[in-house]
Amino acid sequence: ASRSWPRRPPDLARLTRRPDFGEFQAVAARWLDRHFELIEAAAPWLDPAGRSVLDRCRTTLGSHPFSFPRDPPSVSCDRAITVVYGFDGSVPGRLDDLAVALVAAGWGDRRGESLLPATDLGRSVPPAWPLDWAPVPALDLPPGLERIPPDRTLGLNHRLDMGIGWISRGQPAAALTTTRQLGWPGDPRVATPVHRPVEVSGPDVAGLAARALDRHSHAVAIRIEVGYYLNTNTNARNGRLHKRLRPMR
Repeated sequence: ASRSWPRRPPDLARLTRRPDFGEFQAVAARWLDRHFELIEAAAPWLDPAGRSVLDRCRTTLGSHPFSFPRDPPSVSCDRAITVVYGFDGSVPGRLDDLAVALVAAGWGDRRGESLLPATDLGRSVPPAWPLDWAPVPALDLPPGLERIPPDRTLGLNHRLDMGIGWISRGQPAAALTTTRQLGWPGDPRVATPVHRPVEVSGPDVAGLAARALDRHSHAVAIRIEVGYYLNTNTNARNGRLHKRLRPMR
């Protein structure tokens, strides 16, 4: 019966106004921007059509079925940047070129201590993911986010992921996607008791794809996402967050 009692979720609006939260978010934003700067410098044939930013926080009231008392709510925040580019030429050949360019920003296939271009990217069925990430001379772990694991798995505090999709002229723009996974339900611009947009900006990917295909034969979308905030025990002294006044189930 206790599992049906209303609970007070963490106050996400209050969290996202905190100066220390703003510092984490700003570091993540600058760091992701640097990835795209390096990729574009290594692949000047990519013609940017624009970018879409989705930065948001969510909380979960879920609990393990055998936990008593119930597990405390957790809060996670993620920033994803998707940039769409137009390009011409052979799709397999250009995607192989892109695989080489991605290594400049630390993305590829890890072989021991080596980072190699992703194999067979140009012969994959889109969307393609995941790629490994590792620090490179031009891009190290960002200050404050040092615990991002190089294998992209959920670590103690952070998660890192890339997805790549591509289409050619004649295909519907909505077919350009960087993931087969479903996103969070509802409008990402709308705040709810368990969801808080931090930054949602730019056209949607389909609109950017249409823009790219107006100028080029093909479009490719690159999404890089980093989890920059994770609090799995919002009741603990060193992680305590203010709760909303109104409880919910």
